[in-house]
Amino acid sequence: MESANNFGLEGKVTIVTAGASGIGAEAARTRLVTITATLEMRNKSRKAVAFAVEKYGALDIMFSNAGVLGNRACILEIAVNLRGAAACIKHAACVMVERKTHGSIISTASVASMVSSGPRLARVMVTPHPSMVSWVLSERRVVSLLFMGLVRTACGELVVYGIRVNLISPYLTATATSCKELGMEASELENAVSIAANLKGIIFKPIHVAQTALFLASDQSAYVSGHNLVVDGGFLARR
Repeated sequence: MESANNFGLEGKVTIVTAGASGIGAEAARTRLVTITATLEMRNKSRKAVAFAVEKYGALDIMFSNAGVLGNRACILEIAVNLRGAAACIKHAACVMVERKTHGSIISTASVASMVSSGPRLARVMVTPHPSMVSWVLSERRVVSLLFMGLVRTACGELVVYGIRVNLISPYLTATATSCKELGMEASELENAVSIAANLKGIIFKPIHVAQTALFLASDQSAYVSGHNLVVDGGFLARR
């Protein structure tokens, strides 16, 4: 498992939203930072940022990873996905600019957001489950109406302060939330994803997304900003 030391992140202060399980928890386990403020995201980004600054005196990295699945992800209730990402970028950026921190802001979306409909979308979803339809709708709207525009706009405004803003779009991962909503065990979902995926010989897990965030948080991606880094095992490359 990669550690913060390997990426030159020792001593950096990070907020990981939705860090109790799934990708967020794996980000914490990779020791993304020596000191990590791991908080559930419920429109509390301002308090999370204030807490990190008050307790640790700085904020170097924001990993906005909160989202919802299932019926809660209807068009009227996607505040966690839509407003949450914007709030994380806003409040993290304000502190970083004020303190002249050359920080990194990372958000998580979904590779499903880059697929319109038809067979390719079905392969992303793995199973024709109603809750996944709501999730894909939510994620697609997040990316098409906010995420990429937000990331690129934020990137354009924040680069003069040395702050990088990037997006991660992963393939379907077997997190506790996705397994619960789909009514599948982790091993069952991982197997279904492996069958549908392009890249063979590896089981796609949340840790792979967390390691991608680790890279984007570090100076190894020092000249990467405004980018949507797809973690899909070559899914989008298939025509």
